[in-house]
Amino acid sequence: MSFLYKMKNFLNISIDNRIIGLDVMRSIAILIVIFGHYINYFQDHLYILIPKTGISIYKFLVIFITGFDGVDLFFVLSGFLIGNSILSAYQNKKLNFKYLISNFWVKRWFRTIPNYLFVLILLILINFLIENRSDSLTVPYFYYFLFIQNIFSGGLSFFAESWSLSIEEWFYISFPFILTTIAYISNKNEMRKFILFVFILCFILVGIAIRFNNINHFDFNDVKKLNWNTQIRTAVLMRIDAIVYGVLMAYFKIYYINMFHKFRYLLLSFGCFILLTAFYFMFLNNNDIQATQFSYGLYFTCVGLGMSLLLPFFFYLKINNSTLINSFTFISVISYSLYLVNYSLVQINIENSIISNSVFSCFIKLLLSLLFTLVISIVLFKFIETPIMNLRKKILNE
Repeated sequence: MSFLYKMKNFLNISIDNRIIGLDVMRSIAILIVIFGHYINYFQDHLYILIPKTGISIYKFLVIFITGFDGVDLFFVLSGFLIGNSILSAYQNKKLNFKYLISNFWVKRWFRTIPNYLFVLILLILINFLIENRSDSLTVPYFYYFLFIQNIFSGGLSFFAESWSLSIEEWFYISFPFILTTIAYISNKNEMRKFILFVFILCFILVGIAIRFNNINHFDFNDVKKLNWNTQIRTAVLMRIDAIVYGVLMAYFKIYYINMFHKFRYLLLSFGCFILLTAFYFMFLNNNDIQATQFSYGLYFTCVGLGMSLLLPFFFYLKINNSTLINSFTFISVISYSLYLVNYSLVQINIENSIISNSVFSCFIKLLLSLLFTLVISIVLFKFIETPIMNLRKKILNE
């Protein structure tokens, strides 16, 4: 409690006007990401069969706990929050190219790019200082500054987690630009609402169509030659619809707020059902070809839709325990910094520094990773993110 209180004061965190349920979702997302990375320290030691199942403890942990990628939860949350902003402007007929340039994109880029550039430049410097690190690059450094490092293919050897930031940035360029263009089609509210829904639906369908068109070139009879992570999961073109599912829920919140509230438990149940179904077909299906085809074509559509249906429940979630509120708020506030530093900056360098893979060494790696990730994230939030956000407020008169 004292630590949270000190951090709250040090980082100048205010819980006023925060939606605690969304902080809970964001906290869960980053904890899943970090767990998914750091559990790999123990992969050689957790491969012990669970009695009567034939499933290893390692597979159990990785599949059942991190099977639904925390990054996809971040995508849905980001789409919901930013969608509320851009769709509200659309609904109030304030969405135009002047607003897009002077308000929406300024807010977005002040929020994401400074931290990203700081970590990127730091990683480049580390690579230059450590011999042979730069030899393994799959794309040039300057691609990362333009967010084009994973347009057609992912699987990055450097700053691997930046794949998701590229997807977000390209979505927040393309989606608002097209929406602003079609905003001029009609001034009638009902027609604008209908056009908006059709546009969001088309964005989803285009994403599905791109993935299915892409898998026509794959030989699913030889699944060993396929790389789902590189070819689908982390490629911008394959995931262009990843964030729009959150925008879809923002649409229903803005236009159908009563239903958004009334059916939150039903939507929660349906969302969990979709996620569990996707989980089964992806990870527990004994037919490798069928599972692979599903993972390449429909898995991310199901995950995006399923996670988006959880939003109404969490949006209205109430927590009365102050310790829990402060904990979730703290994790949520520094979650972006945690995401940027936990893997490439911390885990990779610790793995390269401690070669031993004994159980004791793995625990040391884990503790050091958690410590450095937390400390660096706090420093990054305090001295990079906070000053930049304060500057944004002055520029936009917020």
